Amino acid sequence: MHEFLSVPLDVEPWFFRMLKLIVQKADKDGQIIFIYTYNQYSTPEDLFLAAEELYLNTGFDIAKCAKLAAFLYLWLNTEEQLDRKLRRKVLDLAKLYNPSGSCTTMSKAAKRFRLSLATASYQKFKDTISLPPIPISPPCSLSQSSPRGHGGSALSFCKLPEMQFTDILKYGSGAIAKQMTLIDFEIVSAMNVTDLRNKILHPDVGKWESVSNCSSHFNKMSFWVATQIIIAPNCKTRAEIIEKFISISAKLYKYRNFHGVYQVLSGLRNVNVRRLKTCWKNVSQRSMNILQRLEQAVSHINNYAQYRSNIKECQNKRVPAVPLICLILQDLTFINDGNEDTMSDGKVNFEKWSLFGSCMLNFTRLMETRYTFHKNSTIRRMLQNDLLILPETLLMKHSYAIEGPKRYPIHKNSF
Repeated sequence: MHEFLSVPLDVEPWFFRMLKLIVQKADKDGQIIFIYTYNQYSTPEDLFLAAEELYLNTGFDIAKCAKLAAFLYLWLNTEEQLDRKLRRKVLDLAKLYNPSGSCTTMSKAAKRFRLSLATASYQKFKDTISLPPIPISPPCSLSQSSPRGHGGSALSFCKLPEMQFTDILKYGSGAIAKQMTLIDFEIVSAMNVTDLRNKILHPDVGKWESVSNCSSHFNKMSFWVATQIIIAPNCKTRAEIIEKFISISAKLYKYRNFHGVYQVLSGLRNVNVRRLKTCWKNVSQRSMNILQRLEQAVSHINNYAQYRSNIKECQNKRVPAVPLICLILQDLTFINDGNEDTMSDGKVNFEKWSLFGSCMLNFTRLMETRYTFHKNSTIRRMLQNDLLILPETLLMKHSYAIEGPKRYPIHKNSF
């Protein structure tokens, strides 16, 4: 009898292994959670292809076939949004071994009752599961065996140290914003013209370390914002942390740290944070209005017109500011890609290099005026050394542990 070896060409290997694990464990609560969450990283068609291949590779072992048939019936009874054609295929596959099973004779009341049982099982699992601790340093890394970053069991969550939940609430928003501004200014001002030029003109060479450091810091801070919200112990604290970051972002805007504003907003826009509808309902209307104005200030509408107006005012008044590095790189890229190096007659295209040099000169002049804030070693240590950052896969699992996936209403033509 051979083991599960072949994998459908259209299905990711990690997803096939996950289905195999879920079916073999035969844990009904775990299978219900898998059915509720698999569509975040795959499709019903992929799940059917994986199940079909799994059936063919069981060697017709009675126990394995029975487990797979039970899982397929559970899938049909739990998920209400399956296409009619696909539902028939799944049912036919399940009846290959267990023809007595059925899901077509259930009444609407039975379907709703089944969904209520599944929801209760999900809540029970979320409240009672024992979660292992994870290390704070270094940050969690994604498994090499999971191509899309969702490898491993769909039911593995992490418990985080409780001391991390309240750190951000201990300090004033202005104090945190000042230290974030100093750190951002140090990193951005370390970028030199040579690295900017190499990043655009010679991207394959890789000699633009300062630009890479700035990009890494942006991603790190963005994920830190999302992590601090996700790992909060309850909905009330989570809403307070969201309001705290909105307040910090408003202070960053006041200090003309547009790069920092974009960092915080990027964390608040993270899909695993935005989907927590119950949590966002607890955020005050005042904070939501501030958030809306901040998003308009750095909006891409009309080619970042409002931001460009603000940064030009900072240049004219010679006041310190931290510009949006992503926009500077975008402008340089458009100038380089949209204009030839030489004219049709072979002469140098001076207009292109004039635009290129003007963009970098404006950035250099903006970095000449420095901030006069005093350094706070405690807050800087929290922002640089004590950051707890979760990768996207763990953020997703924590987010779904907090608030389960959306339940769709039952339609008349579902069965």
